[in-house]
Amino acid sequence: MCGRTPAEDKIKLHIDHKIPRDWGGKTEDENLWSLCDECNAGKKNHFAAQDADLMRRVMGDKSVHVRLGELLKAYAGKPVSSDLMDFVANRDDWPKRTRELRYLGWKIKVIKRKNERGRVKAWYQLDESTPWPENPTLFIQEYERQRARRNKQTLDR
Repeated sequence: MCGRTPAEDKIKLHIDHKIPRDWGGKTEDENLWSLCDECNAGKKNHFAAQDADLMRRVMGDKSVHVRLGELLKAYAGKPVSSDLMDFVANRDDWPKRTRELRYLGWKIKVIKRKNERGRVKAWYQLDESTPWPENPTLFIQEYERQRARRNKQTLDR
């Protein structure tokens, strides 16, 4: 995570689960990575602060839209950090996937705050949601196709 290496920085790496086992992460190659002691400790501290039952439920869905949406619904009316959104999306272009939830009629507010180091960080707050369609990802893809057709027709005029 930090970019340090054993060869250049003389550090020892540890094998770590990207998605913790407590949250449903499996011991499979795609869920394992190498972290230094410092990054591993920081990650453990961050994850220990989260509700394991909620994270297990959220991370159990294959759809990135549902994972993000269920996380936002669990914190409805309260800001969710972009770090947690990124993790839940498993780095699957979560800002775009979050914007796509608006196609379902959801109202999601972006809040920007400076952290203790003065860097701006984004938080996402769900103010209103609708029930999930049968297949949210398919619904969103169809919405985008129809929108592209409408935009093309407007340009052709």
